[in-house]
Amino acid sequence: MFLGLGESFDILYDNIKLNFTQFNTTYTTHVDGRDVPVLGFRHNSGILYGIFNEKFYEVRGNQPNSYFCDENKKQIRDIEIPVERVITSNLLKDSKISIVELEMHPAPPSIIKDKLEEIIFSKKLFIELLQKKKLILIFFYGWEADYFGTLEPDDNNNTVYNILLELYEKYKIPRESIIFQNSNASGQYLDSQRPDSDSLPISFYENWFEFETFHRVKGNIPEVNTYTFEEHFELLKKESNYNFLRLNRTSKPERDVMLYWTHKLGLENDILFEHPKITREFLDIPHLNHLTDLYRFHTTSQISKLKNGKFLYEYIGGDEDTIQKLEQLVPLHSNQINTSVKYDVIENEPIPHSVYTKAPLSYVFTSFPERDDYVFFNQTVFNPIYNYHPLLFFSNYNSLFYFQKQGYYSYDWIFDETYDKIKDNNIRLLYSYREMMRINDLGKNKILDLIYNNQDKLIFNREKLIRTESLMNYVTKLATHLKMYYL
Repeated sequence: MFLGLGESFDILYDNIKLNFTQFNTTYTTHVDGRDVPVLGFRHNSGILYGIFNEKFYEVRGNQPNSYFCDENKKQIRDIEIPVERVITSNLLKDSKISIVELEMHPAPPSIIKDKLEEIIFSKKLFIELLQKKKLILIFFYGWEADYFGTLEPDDNNNTVYNILLELYEKYKIPRESIIFQNSNASGQYLDSQRPDSDSLPISFYENWFEFETFHRVKGNIPEVNTYTFEEHFELLKKESNYNFLRLNRTSKPERDVMLYWTHKLGLENDILFEHPKITREFLDIPHLNHLTDLYRFHTTSQISKLKNGKFLYEYIGGDEDTIQKLEQLVPLHSNQINTSVKYDVIENEPIPHSVYTKAPLSYVFTSFPERDDYVFFNQTVFNPIYNYHPLLFFSNYNSLFYFQKQGYYSYDWIFDETYDKIKDNNIRLLYSYREMMRINDLGKNKILDLIYNNQDKLIFNREKLIRTESLMNYVTKLATHLKMYYL
């Protein structure tokens, strides 16, 4: 069943109402001496609530009347979606279906189960509304890309799927009455490979961070419609003093190793880093020596040999002096403009868009690249796309496959992207890093020539991001869901 966007909006306008509920925004559990969020009610921070409000499509910051996702925005009418603020028995007699937007945070399956029973399934009215198909719960689980079918050894090999199916059975909840918004780009494929795929809890897999490029903004953001590739290219020629940006707010093993290699090879003037700290459990002598041995025995001279004839692994053995020097250098900031913390912690602070003219290329390290059931694209990916940057990835196995499957062009016109097909996480890092070095050796002028000659692909990716098709997909998926199960 395929529904167009206009028909999908009609179905939602005619058949749903939103409910903010009388319950708390956040429910926590106590872990390692602190309270961490597990469940919450999103109220006016819900994505569906936002979709029906024109202000949702405004670019945040200092961009008056600048909008993204015009296809969605032009469907917004003077008619408002009804919003109620309490769950009562009156909903049982309502002709419309109530939707409650919630959020669920990463936690062990057993804790998620306990919180769902405490907050949701302890309420008889909730259960009755779900059973009689008068209520749909939509859980946002988009900050990471955990796969619900993954076994958790530290939690008795539970999975989130198992505990959800157990709860559905226990409380006689129809699977169609609960929807999860998940950011795992490989999730739909992983579901399809399971023998029980038709009975799994329902997830809408989308790039739930696409629109955050326009919402989670710090400082200025280039205009949506008037910032052209030519303008960007002229700024690059004038302002770029580096070949690559390597921007991350959090420390990860591979990110620390890459910073270490860069300084050992004397390339720190070619790469602009955002790097918060050095973590000794990631970057220590035994770990670096282990990588040296691994690369010595599992790489070819074609990949690991440098222009000077030496092998890359000769540079990455443990060196305490270099580690100490790096500890004194960090934190490294890519942009000193407006460095005050706007959000809750520095890890959640967006990178200012003004940095993207300081180098023509982005080297993107995504979260948890070692997981084989996890592909996650977030602002680390989408912000450089908005700023016409080609991306070199160090990410999960097959990330570029899913990137292209979503309709984005990859960057095989500048990078050898065979690294995407290497399953071993450490070897994939080496291939990716060696590709960075190969392109870096071309020099600024040759890199700029390649970018100019392939601008059509960069423009296409930017325009696709501005359309924010994940939001349009959400509207059509939800309307299809209603038509299939409720209308």
